[in-house]
Amino acid sequence: MMVQKNARINGAVTGNRLNAALERLAQKNEKALAVFLMGGDPDPASCEELLQAAVEGGADIVEIGIPFSDPLADGPVIQNAAGRALAAGVTPSAVLELVRGLRRRSAVPIALLVYYNTVFHYGHHRFAASAAQCGADALIVPDLPFEEKDPLEEACRAHGLVLIRILAPGGSRARIQQIAADADGFLYCVSRPGVTGVREGLYEGLQDFIGEVRRSSTTRPLLLGFGISTPQQAQQAASLGDGVIVGSAL
Repeated sequence: MMVQKNARINGAVTGNRLNAALERLAQKNEKALAVFLMGGDPDPASCEELLQAAVEGGADIVEIGIPFSDPLADGPVIQNAAGRALAAGVTPSAVLELVRGLRRRSAVPIALLVYYNTVFHYGHHRFAASAAQCGADALIVPDLPFEEKDPLEEACRAHGLVLIRILAPGGSRARIQQIAADADGFLYCVSRPGVTGVREGLYEGLQDFIGEVRRSSTTRPLLLGFGISTPQQAQQAASLGDGVIVGSAL
């Protein structure tokens, strides 16, 4: 088992690259840019080059997807990316090797986007340990209900990983407060109802939604993702939150 070298202070994993990077950005009053690329798309060698290009291009956080056959939160662009990776024979282990390779070259925070079926198949502790040993800093599991997060969150904490919590528009104030409480890393604020994908404009209710999240007790940064497709949209979203997540447009 991996020796745990990180500690938790006020609910946050200290020594974690993600938390450290977010704190540095906040101190400089800068917004975070997180970029999403599907692991192994269109093939592992090309993806390795794309990940490095993202870092060199200025990404503050790199989010790498583990391809899955039924990506429920994703629109056609990312569905097709997953399909290409699967057709190329990309496995979760292959994506972890991409993480390992990127970590050898860069200290950029790395978050893995993974659907729960993959984690369940591995086992919570085995998956968390493998991800941490390869150099990942966080997991994003879009189809894991908040009420069922505890076993995986405990495994993540044991191995120094952050399990990112997701907030979507339409929830009650009490629900937002419940999910935001004791969050670590950042809060992934879904910037529009529905699935990922390029959009012509931002969700009309986004400002009200982010305002409601701001009124919760969280002290964690808010990163907005889903449908942020242009520099102008990114600027508008960043003015409401603490950073943006861009995937389909890339």
